[in-house]
Amino acid sequence: MRFDDAIADALELGPLRQDEVSVPPELEAQFQRITPKGMPAEVIPTLIFYYKVNKPEDSD
Repeated sequence: MRFDDAIADALELGPLRQDEVSVPPELEAQFQRITPKGMPAEVIPTLIFYYKVNKPEDSD
C-alpha cells in the first residue's frame, strides 16, 4: 500500500469515531522508528489510529 493511498482512504472515511487513543511507550518508540525522515512525527500514529478506530466491526 502506498502512503498516498492510505491518506486518500483516510480522507474518504471521514472524521474519527473516537478522539482519544492511548498507546504504550514502546509502541510510540516504534512509530518514531518507522516515520520517514522529514515527515511530521504525528502522521504515522494518526494514520494507524484512524484505521483502528474506523475498523468495521465484522473485520479482523
